[in-house]
Formats: sequence, structure tokens, C-alpha cells
Amino acid sequence: MRITSRLRTFACLATAVAMGGALAIGSATGATAATAQSSGAATSAATATIAAEAAGSAHASQPAVTPANQGSTHACPAVIVVGHESCFALKRNAVHASTAGTSPNAIPSGVGYGPSQLQSAYNLTSASASDGAGRTIALVDAYDDANAASDLAAYRSAAGLPAGTFTKVNQSGQTSPLPSAPPAGDDWTLEESLDLDMASAICPLCSIVLVEAADDSSDGLYIAQNTAASLAGYI
Repeated sequence: MRITSRLRTFACLATAVAMGGALAIGSATGATAATAQSSGAATSAATATIAAEAAGSAHASQPAVTPANQGSTHACPAVIVVGHESCFALKRNAVHASTAGTSPNAIPSGVGYGPSQLQSAYNLTSASASDGAGRTIALVDAYDDANAASDLAAYRSAAGLPAGTFTKVNQSGQTSPLPSAPPAGDDWTLEESLDLDMASAICPLCSIVLVEAADDSSDGLYIAQNTAASLAGYI
């Protein structure tokens, strides 16, 4: 997807398992009040989504609601800053990783959506099982996620997915030097983990390339998009 169309549904993030995240560009004619109102509405919508999922549904596997875990926090700044792209990943409060045995394509109960649930939601169960081999998905994010490879391996193992092929490059397509870590309060690493896990869940046989832009305030993300287009058939 292009940067301008990567806006997706908000949902909770539990151990880097979620359906959501996006990039947005602040308007040069920013209306602070409107931005704040939009941010508040988004937070309310996210809270409502979390509450609905926790109440249970055909595809939900969420922890029981408690006063501590009803809300969520933004991985990146909640208010969009003019001149910066922003990730919209949400981290659910008071939800932590847990260790449990799993069956193939499953996530431990009470942790989040598993690959089989996500594939079913998009009617891709058959395609995910048979298609994707020899194809490459590119993901574009800002800054470096130093633990991307190990976190992805942990997710795929817990979900019963094959090890897969993963490569991480900078915005120019080189394996080094990689960007710096994201600054405090602008944690793109959660967005990167979310993207990697969801791409793995939907297309277990696809190879994945993570293209990391130098930052979120210059042309890096657009350069990274062009690089991604040269490395993969799907972005």
C-alpha cells in the first residue's frame, strides 16, 4: 500500500499482535483544535474496539477486561506533528507476553489474534496455505528496530509458522548502515513488529523485507517506498 493509503483500523496491540497502524502526514495548515479533536475521537474509538473484543466474538481471543487494561497508549505521539509522518500503532495497557504451548497457526488464548483467525477474517485461509512461495512482501517504517529479526522469529514460532525468510535494509536498500533507534516517545518499533507479524500471519510462505527509513521527518519514507518497490512485488 502507498503511504497515503495505509490508514487501517485501530485495534489493540497485545505482545505485538494486532490489526492496525498507519502513517499520516501533518497538514501545513494545521488546526490544533481539530487535530486534538480527531485524536480524542480516535482514542475513544480504539477504547470501544478494545472493549468489544474483550467481551468476546467469533475471532477474538482477548484477556478479560480489568480497570487496568481497558485503555491503550500510542506508540508514537498521539498528536500529529506538522512535517512528521506518524505511526498509529496502539499498545493496550497492562497486557504482557505470556508463555504457553500452541498448536500450528495459533496464539495462546487471551493474547491476541492468531494467523488462522486473521486468514479467516479476510477469507484467505486457502490462499495462505498454498500461495506466497517465491513472492516477497516489503514493509516500510521509520528508524531501526534492533530486535526485528528475533521478535519476528518468536512470533512465528509461537504461531506455528515456518521460519521464513527475513531481510532488513536501510532506505537505500543496503543492509548497512541501518538507521538509529527511534527517539523516546516515538516508538516505531511497535509499528514494525505489528507489520512484520501481520504480514507473516497472512502470507506465511512469503519472504519479507523490512525497509527502514532514516527518520520520520524528511523524504526518507518516500525514498524507502521507492526502494521497496524495487525489492518486492507487494508493499
